[in-house]
Amino acid sequence: MEEPEPSSACGDELSRMADAYFDILAHDVTNLISPIMVHAEFIALAKDLPGDARASAAKIVRQIRHTANFILSFRMLHEVASTPRVDSTPFDIRGISEMIHESAPSEHPSKRASISVEASPDGPVMLTGAEYVGRIVMGLVDNAIRNASRPDVNVWIGLQSVERRDGRKVWRCEVVDDGPGIPDETKNRLMLPFEASTGLTRRSPSSLMFYSAILGCMDGALRIEDRVAGDASKGTRAIVEVPS
Repeated sequence: MEEPEPSSACGDELSRMADAYFDILAHDVTNLISPIMVHAEFIALAKDLPGDARASAAKIVRQIRHTANFILSFRMLHEVASTPRVDSTPFDIRGISEMIHESAPSEHPSKRASISVEASPDGPVMLTGAEYVGRIVMGLVDNAIRNASRPDVNVWIGLQSVERRDGRKVWRCEVVDDGPGIPDETKNRLMLPFEASTGLTRRSPSSLMFYSAILGCMDGALRIEDRVAGDASKGTRAIVEVPS
């Protein structure tokens, strides 16, 4: 005898329960790792402690950051995939830059980040999924600062309206840094889509993979290029495009 298929109402209720459980789980995990992060950062910066202790604490900080970014990125993808964003809302790139300036000293105490913005028009614009695009831009800037090989790092953020090859108007936001850059083979690996069948233990998805998938749900795209064409050692250019 065939098993009866669940009703649509039952399926909707299960989906809502799964969404609620995921929200609670993400919240609980974030609350769990936050105090660990604070203590690990304190140890990593305590110059009166042995070097190996500080190095171990710094490794813990990096791992926790990776976990936190994974949770945030996965949650964004879950939200966008569940409820696709089609309406345009205000997007203020200068406001995002100010938020990054305020958080950078505490997020990256060993780095001195200089962030400049060039936007046309110079003010808020209407953008599809503006909230998510803002988080992605902040994530890209955070990656640039965190992966810089020297204390001083320069990041340039640009925003302009452009026309795609298919004739459609899109907003293009670029995050450009003068860091160590990303080799071509690494670029390709970081952008590979995650396949559930491989399992997380085999290859943990990168933040760039999540960002690309999130933008794809909004009919947008993410590209990673060299700041100086043909020379991966001179920095990275991350290009975000979303419909206006």
